[in-house]
Amino acid sequence: MFFRKIFFIFLCFLFFPTFSFSSSKLVVEENSFDFGKVMEGEELVHTFILKNEGDSPLKIRGIRKSCGCITSSIEGKEISPSSSISMKVLFKTKGFRDKEDKIVRVFTNDPESSSFSFHIKAEIIPSVKVAPPSIFFMEVFKGEESKPKRVNIEVFQKGVEIEKVYTRSKYILLKKEEKNSFSVRISKDAPRGVLRDKIIIKTSREKDSLIIVPVFASVKGAYYFEPSDISFGLIQSPMENERRKEIIVKSRDAKDVIKVIETRSNSSYLDINIIDEGGSEGSFPILNITLNKNALGTIREKVEVDISNREGERKTISFTVYAIVEKKGD
Repeated sequence: MFFRKIFFIFLCFLFFPTFSFSSSKLVVEENSFDFGKVMEGEELVHTFILKNEGDSPLKIRGIRKSCGCITSSIEGKEISPSSSISMKVLFKTKGFRDKEDKIVRVFTNDPESSSFSFHIKAEIIPSVKVAPPSIFFMEVFKGEESKPKRVNIEVFQKGVEIEKVYTRSKYILLKKEEKNSFSVRISKDAPRGVLRDKIIIKTSREKDSLIIVPVFASVKGAYYFEPSDISFGLIQSPMENERRKEIIVKSRDAKDVIKVIETRSNSSYLDINIIDEGGSEGSFPILNITLNKNALGTIREKVEVDISNREGERKTISFTVYAIVEKKGD
């Protein structure tokens, strides 16, 4: 009986083929390409080769890019065994600078590796570089011209010239210093609050000739708030708890004595409470702002605060409370 079983097994190996499972296998010649130093605005193109070294068709199930600046085109969605196809990748460098590494991820039916990443690298040199790229004046007092901030412009591309630097804002003052350098000030006439505007640099570039430099300034009066306004951000409703934040009333005169007399708000979503009314030298009034749990929608509410100073003069100053409250699932 034993020898009969052995003989049967021997016949199976002799006359029947051995079973095996076929599969696809993605192989690439390179998965990364570095363009080195390039000028901003160039469109970089490279072609990657994808090969199937398996014994069944390799299917391209999807392609995902790390950036909207990347586009890709591929010859087909299936690669036969021992065949290959090309994938062309285009990187638009406009708006980028310094070293960049963009990724294109290809998803396949390769059982060992269902996704594979291809890298496009470059060090992008801007044709024109502005430093700083945006300007912040953190503390400007109404009625006084701000201290100057200097802006330098470097041109890296031959043939490009700076034709004009200007602003449409009557509150931003520009003064040319050296070549391709200017200073920026905020006018003494700038209104209290947050100033958001821009400086425009016109170049001789054929494309994208204008460079925008954003300018931000927090213009304060003799009495101001810290922070200047209150933002609760984006909140989902219903809220489990009320949201609270504090704001401090300050005077530019460190020796002044400020006292909060009254607060006003027309919003039923806000409660304003006086934590410390002030009234003594070196003490700053503190307010607590509470956003109620029933708040809903876009909230932009002005809060007025009546204060008195050392001389007993009564003044009204204000700040704004911002919030966006959305229902869950909207």
